[in-house]
Amino acid sequence: MTLEEKVGKTLEELGVRDPADVEAHFGDVRAAMDRERYELTSRPPADGSEREKLAKALRDRWLARKNGILTRIDDHWLKSAPKHLRPSVGREFNKLRERAAVMETDSFSS
Repeated sequence: MTLEEKVGKTLEELGVRDPADVEAHFGDVRAAMDRERYELTSRPPADGSEREKLAKALRDRWLARKNGILTRIDDHWLKSAPKHLRPSVGREFNKLRERAAVMETDSFSS
């Protein structure tokens, strides 16, 4: 299942039943974020405008307000989480947002 498919489903649809499942799913998302960031930052700096376009595309993919990955996770995982999983989902979502903020400031200034 692709990342886009995963974040387009609710936790219930993904079969998430306990906090360990929540952590595993967020771990997969963090790994994808880290991979994409690494791919951008490890490329030899071609030209500044090309790198800026790639950085913007990555930023939009993760942080766009209407269809970014974090927005979809908020809509499908956090807002629809069962009551017993909400604290765990909230904690993991906050960690992911913090990581995205670091990704945004660090990755794109290189």
